[in-house]
Amino acid sequence: MKMDSDHLYRHSKPYALLRKITSFYHSLYYENISVVNIENIPSGDPVIFTPVHQNALMDALAIIYTADKQPVFMARADIFKKDVLRKILTSLKIIPVYRIRDGKEALSNNDSSFELAFQVLKSNGAVGIMPEGNHGEQRRLRPLKKGVARLAIQAQELLGKKASIKIVPVGLEYSNYYTFRSNLLVIYGKPIDITDYLDEYKINAAKGLQLIRTRLSDELKSIMIDIDTDEYYDTIYEAKELYSYSKREDVPDLYDKFLLEKNLTDKLVSLSNNNPEKMRELKSLMLELTSKASALKLKPWIFSWNPPLKSVDWFSDILRYTVFFPVFIFAALFHAVPYISSEILSHKTEDKQFVSTMRFVISFLFYLLWYFFILIMPFSIIMKGILLLTMPIFGIISYDYWDSLKKANIKFRFLLLKHQKSKELFNTQKLFKELIQWLEKR
Repeated sequence: MKMDSDHLYRHSKPYALLRKITSFYHSLYYENISVVNIENIPSGDPVIFTPVHQNALMDALAIIYTADKQPVFMARADIFKKDVLRKILTSLKIIPVYRIRDGKEALSNNDSSFELAFQVLKSNGAVGIMPEGNHGEQRRLRPLKKGVARLAIQAQELLGKKASIKIVPVGLEYSNYYTFRSNLLVIYGKPIDITDYLDEYKINAAKGLQLIRTRLSDELKSIMIDIDTDEYYDTIYEAKELYSYSKREDVPDLYDKFLLEKNLTDKLVSLSNNNPEKMRELKSLMLELTSKASALKLKPWIFSWNPPLKSVDWFSDILRYTVFFPVFIFAALFHAVPYISSEILSHKTEDKQFVSTMRFVISFLFYLLWYFFILIMPFSIIMKGILLLTMPIFGIISYDYWDSLKKANIKFRFLLLKHQKSKELFNTQKLFKELIQWLEKR
């Protein structure tokens, strides 16, 4: 496949402009974005970014919008089949990687893709490649493919002593893959210097490549939630969600929350391997709590909620919900067309992991068109200015308001059951405390 590739090797002004325009929407798409250890990205060396791959294109965007580089990403070749898409993707600095499922004869096309990647690295640029080869919804590291190590070591051979290629592992933690306004944590890991493996590779190529893959795997596991068990995956995942929510006031920072969850999940995975009887005990507790909460029409997180003690706090919350309600209704109706349209279209994808990607792209275009439509409507210039300046802000606040309102409904039901002195509620609260205590002992 022949591609116009000059823009891949140099700083692209059109790409930089597009990044600047869309980065604002990317920041709105998430409620919170936290970036950790960005200083681990070498400024003067060619870089290969290797993020964990759990959320389709959003994983690449997390790097594009947080790293001060223009990385050329390698993506699966089947999305390049249509000529229009191929041109769009290459203009966005994305090049194809062919897999065995694309046909054995297509694998030879990887030579040209790797050559492009070599040239990017030779130009002191950055390449992004998903080391697992595909994405998956579970928070675990899947076996790494050979491509990253092979690309890095062969490029280093070509460069010799002119430059030192660094592989930078990237941990990504989403509070939710599928919802709008979730949280995103980006952790840049310790860079891996490929020159450290060059001598071993020259002696034994297979061993040299394996050493790189092992090192990369270890580095990625240290900066991600890695629930490496099938039997107890759901139990451990739900337990870490419940436990971290119960400690939310102690760990408001996204990175501190991640460290808390990682410490717990690592211990529970170890426990599942060394003491499965204890894990069966945890699984039983989790299933019982979920069942009891569901019977009460509550969510398990509610049992760690502490109702306000002062009447002034209650009054403040009620006033806030009441006063903002008309604004919420207006903002919701104003954005109904682009919001509903993008939600419907984004959920048409067969692969759930592409929902967020589809929503991000489609909603950005739809909102852009919607605001352009408002701009050409026969309103006064003052009215247009007010709408264009206030509605994006009120739209975001209204979405958060609606999410808060749904939680308020659960809180209201919890208080009602508590006022009724529900025996079932009391027993479920007791069970919740037992479960948290069980986790704290680990």
